Amino acid sequence: MLIISENIVVNPIVNKDIDISKSFEKEARNGNDKAIKFIKILKTLRRKAAFERNFSKQLLEMYKNNDLTAIEIYNNIGKSLNIKSR
Repeated sequence: MLIISENIVVNPIVNKDIDISKSFEKEARNGNDKAIKFIKILKTLRRKAAFERNFSKQLLEMYKNNDLTAIEIYNNIGKSLNIKSR
């Protein structure tokens, strides 16, 4: 768990991607440990988000093709969220 005790300004999300400010990147290049850790976390989050988007698209395509595994996954998600299928 990383707790950052300083105020950090990060640019807003643009075009579905995280835009890290130039000064923050410069701090990391200058060896600021907190900036380095924060940038690593943001990069990890970006990779995970990309994986989840791709997985969701594949799962939806499988569901549309009546793949039994995908149907089971969707049903389990619905049960865990207490959503009734139509």
